Amino acid sequence: MATTKSKATTGDRLYFAALIQWAVFTVAVVLLPGPQSQGHAGSIPPLRTESEALSKALTRAFFSETKTGSLIAKELVRSKGNVSLDHLTTEDLSAVDRKVFSEFENEFEIARKNYSHLEQTGLIQLSARAFNQLQTLSRAFHPSLTRNHFSRWNTFGEKYVRSFEFIDLSDLLVMITKGKAEPWTRYDTDNLGSLLNRWVLATDPNLTLNDHPLNLFQIFSQNPRGQYRSHPIPAGGDIFVDGIGYYRVNQRQLSALKSNPYLVVESINDPSAGLSTETTFLARHHYPSVETFHRFEQKLSRPLAQELQTFESTRNFHDKESNDYKRLNRLILSELIEAALGGNPTLEYQRLISIHPFSDFNGRSMRVHFQKRTGAPLFLRNFDDDLFLGPTEFMAKVENGIFEWKTIITALEKEMTRNPGFPDFYRVPEPWLIAADLDPGKIENGDELMYRMFDFFKEPDIRELVRQKRDLEFSNRLRSYLAPFIKYRTKMPG
Repeated sequence: MATTKSKATTGDRLYFAALIQWAVFTVAVVLLPGPQSQGHAGSIPPLRTESEALSKALTRAFFSETKTGSLIAKELVRSKGNVSLDHLTTEDLSAVDRKVFSEFENEFEIARKNYSHLEQTGLIQLSARAFNQLQTLSRAFHPSLTRNHFSRWNTFGEKYVRSFEFIDLSDLLVMITKGKAEPWTRYDTDNLGSLLNRWVLATDPNLTLNDHPLNLFQIFSQNPRGQYRSHPIPAGGDIFVDGIGYYRVNQRQLSALKSNPYLVVESINDPSAGLSTETTFLARHHYPSVETFHRFEQKLSRPLAQELQTFESTRNFHDKESNDYKRLNRLILSELIEAALGGNPTLEYQRLISIHPFSDFNGRSMRVHFQKRTGAPLFLRNFDDDLFLGPTEFMAKVENGIFEWKTIITALEKEMTRNPGFPDFYRVPEPWLIAADLDPGKIENGDELMYRMFDFFKEPDIRELVRQKRDLEFSNRLRSYLAPFIKYRTKMPG
């Protein structure tokens, strides 16, 4: 009983702090000018008075830093201390979030009446104490997310900056242009919950498991007994010819696919090739399986190769549901993975992703493996490049990608330093310019280009190209869209 009373008391204090936070936030929302257009949609005009600036800074500091803590505090009060932090899940917080926002107006009225007598100096002092309490609570709730970066990033920024490690850049920017408050949820599924949490766990340097791809897959799939896939995986696309799905590639990409020692590739002429100046093809490929073993037979042990040769003459060779097929398929993948491990981390990653040993989470598992070996994330504007490029070109692309990732993180850190109260991460131009394959260091009109990119990603057909991973068409559309603007700007003096 003593423990319960202590929790309730702590919750009451935090709830008091949370009410202050909501009051400050609402005052800012009601009184301060919102986004207005000044040359570009979304430009924010300067604050009119010093009082507004102080209020807005205070609001931003609280609302971005301690939202999770305030939600937990309210839930603790509602439950009279019977909810432990250890038992709160992401799903619990989502439910709390809905309740809090539905009661927002009522809480504001209470806060306004109770704290209207406070002068700004008193409000700041109370806010500082509330901040410390909620910051401690936030650390207790998400130690893995806040352990290394809490002093540098706010809660949103911390999650946002890690999104660049595991979400394709175009997908991330689509989430931003859709106005999504949590872009790192792009690949979340109802049955598995937060992918960010699993990514943080898998990349944790203190994780006791080794970095073998199978162990990492078990983390992402949340199945500690997860195994290599027992079935084949054909990889097509959303361009259908005679009922068969293909993706579009150019000659260079097709050559890289066909030279991959693990893949069996099918290709046909592109029916719409005449619409582009570039020669293109439609292709699909098959990852390693029982039926494609001749492609990589020399990489298998002699006993397994001989067993597959014998199995090929049986009627079960094409029966994907037979126990022998499933067993042999897993043996193939196990041997290929063990043989592929080691050596240059970039080439190792390309081998592992070509084998594609799991039914899902291949990309994330292999990227974590790469990150653990190199200490830096594998950052690519288009992750199809891991198969669409030959080894030498892919190594150069990965090296450049690490530089691009560092450029983005550095820019976000600068925004955090410039505006520690409420950094406007979405208006940092570097992610947008890098998505356009432009060097931020050589672009003087980065803000203007960023707004054009924002408009580009809002187009429904562009979002559909991103969803379908049709990068060739996406890149051509983007290049055409930006070319007149870039040419115009480069002709300007200075």
